[in-house]
Amino acid sequence: MYRRFFRHFLAFKWSFLLGIVFVILSAAASRYAPMFVRTLIDDIILNLNTNVNTERINSKVMTFLVYYLGLTIIGAVFTFLMRQTIVVASRNIEYNLKNDFYNHIQRMDITSFKQYAVGDYMSRLSEDIGKIRELFGPAIMYLVNLITTLIISLILMCQIDPWLTFWSLLPLPFLSIFIFVFNQYSYRYNTKLQEHQSLMTSLAQESYNGIRIIKSFTLEDKILKQFGSLSELYKKLNLKLVFIESFFMPITSFLMSLSMIVVIFLGGKLLVTDPSRISIGGLTFMIMTITNLTWPIMAIGWVATLVQRGSAAMARYDEILKLPVEETSETKANIDFRTGSIRFENVSYTYPDTKIEALKNLNFEIPLGERWLIIGKTGSGKSTLAELLLKFYQDYRGTIAINGQELRQIPTDQLREAISYIPQDVFLFSDTVANNIAFSDSNLDPSSIVAAAKNAQIASEIDQFQHGYETVVGERGITLSGGQKQRISIARALIKPAPIYVFDDCLSAVDVETEKNLIAAIDAQAGQHTMIMITHRIFNQLRFDNILVLTNGSILEMGNHEDLIQANGYYAQLYRRQELMKEQKAATS
Repeated sequence: MYRRFFRHFLAFKWSFLLGIVFVILSAAASRYAPMFVRTLIDDIILNLNTNVNTERINSKVMTFLVYYLGLTIIGAVFTFLMRQTIVVASRNIEYNLKNDFYNHIQRMDITSFKQYAVGDYMSRLSEDIGKIRELFGPAIMYLVNLITTLIISLILMCQIDPWLTFWSLLPLPFLSIFIFVFNQYSYRYNTKLQEHQSLMTSLAQESYNGIRIIKSFTLEDKILKQFGSLSELYKKLNLKLVFIESFFMPITSFLMSLSMIVVIFLGGKLLVTDPSRISIGGLTFMIMTITNLTWPIMAIGWVATLVQRGSAAMARYDEILKLPVEETSETKANIDFRTGSIRFENVSYTYPDTKIEALKNLNFEIPLGERWLIIGKTGSGKSTLAELLLKFYQDYRGTIAINGQELRQIPTDQLREAISYIPQDVFLFSDTVANNIAFSDSNLDPSSIVAAAKNAQIASEIDQFQHGYETVVGERGITLSGGQKQRISIARALIKPAPIYVFDDCLSAVDVETEKNLIAAIDAQAGQHTMIMITHRIFNQLRFDNILVLTNGSILEMGNHEDLIQANGYYAQLYRRQELMKEQKAATS
C-alpha cells in the first residue's frame, strides 16, 4: 500500500525537497531571533553596570530591531515558499489520486461493484483522498518544522547550559509516551468514523435515487429515522474522538509548563548562585525558546491526528484499488465483427456470490446478419446471456466465440465497440437529451441525433420540452417517464454504428402503437447486422430468423416461429395467450 502512495510522492520529490529546505530555513530564522534578544539584554545590563551610554544603548536597540525584523520577514517569506511547494505538491498528489481512483473504477470488473455501495465509493473519493492529501501536505510540513525546531533549539540551548537544557526537556519523553497511546485510540475511532460516513453517504445517495419509491410507499419518516440513527451514531463516535483529543492540549500544555517551571526555577537559582554559568540574557533566551517550542510540540497532536486519519484513509483507498479490473490489451485483435457468427458451445455460468447457476450447457450459433429472439420467464438467464456476450463476466465454463475467436481473447474495448447494447435497467445521465443520445460519440452532428430520436419514436415529445434537445433530464433521467427513458436509450443504441445489436427487454414501458413503430425502425436500422432481442413476450411485427426459449438457464425450445408454433410448446402457448389478450383488449375498446 505504502509503495503505491510513495510512487505519487516521488513524482513531486523535488517540490517536497525544496519545501523541506524552506521549512528548515523558516524554522532556523524563527529560532535564531531570540539570540539577538539575549545579546541585547546582556549588552544593556553591561552598560548599566558600567558607564551608561545612552547613544550606544539606542544604537544596539536599533540594530536589534533591524536584525529581528529582518529575520521575521525572512521567516515569513520562507513560510510562504514552503506552503507554495509542499502544500501545492500535496494538492497535485490529491489530483492524481482522484484521477487514479476514478480511472480504476472505470476499469473495474463488473463483479467488483457488488462489494461496496455507490455512496461508499463517493465517500472514499471525496473525503478519504482529502485526508491523504493532508498527510502528504500539512502533516509533513509541520513534522519537519517540529524536528528542525527541536534540533536547532537543542543546539542553541546547549550552548547556554547543557545541564539546564537536559532538565528543561525532561518532560518530553513522557509526552512521547502519551502521544503513542493517544495515536492508538485516535486511529481506531478515525477508522470507524470514516466507515460510518460512508454508510451515511450511501443512504443519502440511495434515498435520492429512490425518492419516487420512498414517496410512493410514504416511507419518508422511516428513511429520516434511519438517517437520524446513523447521524446520531456518527455524532457519538465524533464526540468520543473529541473527548479523547480534548486530553491532548491540556496534557501537552501541562508538560510544556513543567519545562517552563524547571527553566525558571533552576535557571533563576543558577543566576543567583553561579552568575558565571548563565546570564540574564541567557535565561531570557531559554525561556523564550521553551515558549516558542510550545506550538511545535502541541502541533504533534494535530500532526498525529492527520497521520492517523491519513493512514486510515490510505487503507480504505487501497481497498478499492485492490479490486480486480478488466484486462486490457494494447493491440487489436485481428477480427472482423461484420463477418462470421456468434457461437455458444457448452456454456454454463454460476454467480459466485449466490452460487445460482444462471446458464446451463448452452449450445447454439447465430449466423451473421440474423435476427434472434431470446425469450423466457423472469430469471431464466436471458440478461446473463447478454452480459456474457459483453464480457461483463469471464469466469464462465465452455466457449463463446465470434467469427471463430474465443471471447476471452478479444480485447474488451474492441468487443464492446462492436456491440450496441441496451441494458434491462435503463440509465440516463444527468445531462441534456442530446448528449444522452450522442453518448457513444460526442462529435455527432445534430441532424444524426434528431434522426435517431425519430427512429426511436421520441422526437415529437422532445420537441415539446421547454428546451428541446438541450433539456437536462436530471439524475438517472428522473424528470422523464419510463417510456421516454426507454426510447431515449433506444435512440442512443440506434445511433451507434455497430455490427451487433443487443436489446435487453427495452420495450416494456411503451404502448402497442409505439412498439409497432419502434420495431419497424429497429428492423430497418439492423439491416445486415446481427440483432439479438431479449424479452419475455413476442413481437409479431418483426420476423426473427430464430427464436431461443430459455427456462431455468437451459434451452427449452429453439427454431423459427412456424416450427415452434407447430411444436405446441411453451412458445406456442405464450403466443396464443398474447394474441387472446390482444383480442380481448380490442373487443373492450
